[in-house]
Amino acid sequence: MVMLVALVVALVQIRRAPSLSSTARAIWVLIVLFTPIAGPVIWFLVGR
Repeated sequence: MVMLVALVVALVQIRRAPSLSSTARAIWVLIVLFTPIAGPVIWFLVGR
């Protein structure tokens, strides 16, 4: 359940990040979706 919440929060933050280009945003979404455990963690540590 916690991982699902982290996944949704990461996707919302990626969507709202003004500094990301559309290409970078698409890459981040793919990373988060295809690595559902590590993806949000990587976003919270590196992407923000």
